[in-house]
Amino acid sequence: MTHHPTHEESTARELAAALRREAHEAPTGPAPVEAVVRAGRARRARRRAAAGGAVLAVLAVPALLSAWPASPGPARPAPAASAPSPPAPVPRLHTVAPHEPVPVAGGLRLALLPEGRQNYVLTSPGSFAAALESARSEHMGTSIRPRGISGGHASSAADGIHRVHGAWRLPEPPDRIELTAGGHTVEADLYTLPGEPGWGVYVVDTRSLPRFTSYTVTAYDATGRPFDTLEAGS
Repeated sequence: MTHHPTHEESTARELAAALRREAHEAPTGPAPVEAVVRAGRARRARRRAAAGGAVLAVLAVPALLSAWPASPGPARPAPAASAPSPPAPVPRLHTVAPHEPVPVAGGLRLALLPEGRQNYVLTSPGSFAAALESARSEHMGTSIRPRGISGGHASSAADGIHRVHGAWRLPEPPDRIELTAGGHTVEADLYTLPGEPGWGVYVVDTRSLPRFTSYTVTAYDATGRPFDTLEAGS
């Protein structure tokens, strides 16, 4: 079995070899034991210092690399701001149930009746029930010509005309119905019953307009072409 010398044994052998070399080289006289021991210790210290310096140098390289500032890469462009979505258009066509009291401008109630022809009620909440019952029993309404509109308005001496309403008759709902007065144009709200009744009601709240006493109502079909015009007022 091979014997591997320990660190202490190696050190002792190196010291003995050094003593022999110094003994051969020294002049005749007592052997300079202390000087030889000091020289051996100095050589071992130099070897340990050299080995430690190499380790420190190796350890210093990663530290130096980590401290070195990284080269900046290409600048990333800032994300483009998305354009705000346009506001959704306000729906103007409303499908309502028969006899349903629908709130409209001015705090009034509107109801469309399947009884009669182009039959509807537009009145205050307090008189709604009586007006609805009368319209149902008498089959009120106005038979207007195909592709036509009817019209009426409410007014006061102080405010002039403040509401315009009427019925439209068309196989499909109109694209829009507009009121023009004093150079201003307002689009009407449209109401119809479920299915394809072929008629409906329009209501225009004109309180936001300057005072006027005459107006024009123009109705446009689904293709955007006018199908009837009504002029009213003084």
